Amino acid sequence: MPSRHPWACRAHLVVLLAICALLPATAFADEPFTNDDVVTLTELGLDEAVIVGKVRQAPVVSFALETDDLVALKDRGVAPGVIAAMLARATADQAPSVLGTTSPGATAEVTLITDDGEFELLGNAGNYSMTHAFVTVLAFMDYVGTDADIRTLDATPTFRVATERNPKSAYFLCKAEQDEDDDKRSVKAGQIGMWGAQSVMRPDSDWTLGYEVTDLGGGVWELVPEAALEPGEYAIWKAAGETTGTWNAYLFDFAVDPDPNAPPPPAEPKKKNKKKKK
Repeated sequence: MPSRHPWACRAHLVVLLAICALLPATAFADEPFTNDDVVTLTELGLDEAVIVGKVRQAPVVSFALETDDLVALKDRGVAPGVIAAMLARATADQAPSVLGTTSPGATAEVTLITDDGEFELLGNAGNYSMTHAFVTVLAFMDYVGTDADIRTLDATPTFRVATERNPKSAYFLCKAEQDEDDDKRSVKAGQIGMWGAQSVMRPDSDWTLGYEVTDLGGGVWELVPEAALEPGEYAIWKAAGETTGTWNAYLFDFAVDPDPNAPPPPAEPKKKNKKKKK
């Protein structure tokens, strides 16, 4: 009787698990796909694309995605692309793709107020992405298109937010970065490094701008940026996690365009060369 080599058994197990990962959704309809399952497939050496495919097509998922959980996944060798797929799946499962629409007579969740009038901003759930930067993994929230539909020349807009709580803990004014190659805008959401991590459920502090908040009563708040906004792409980020009760980070996007009638900035005075005394 031929002997079985350990490597052969391992190869058979990997193939079997790969087949299971691609089985129809009904085969495991009652078993949620978890962090442990992702780690198991990773440690067995399955290709990243196979694991991402399983994350996307699993009928039920139950992912733990707090900051410590993300660090643990990275430490166990889970690829950034797989972690991004887990975050995106959790987001997609818990919210509609667009927020901000209101019934007649209702107050919009986020309203942009400019010299030209008031504009309701619609919230998009977006998608998480991750990229390597030396020994650190950077996390971003991406949303489709390089340019926001709502645009203004007013560099000092204000915002009206309808929420039961003080928005300071859940709504952030952020700048966004355009990516022409991938036709998207991105807001940095944090990072995971060898010595710790920053939460990916809120925007990176370097990408946020301060604002003053006033309670207008009735669950409505006014947000006034602390400084004029430079031309560029922006978003009001509604934080995920404890403050909203979901994993979703919603982006209410808008843009500030350069004012063609604005006076040019003053020229810098020329420096005079001082003659050396002999």
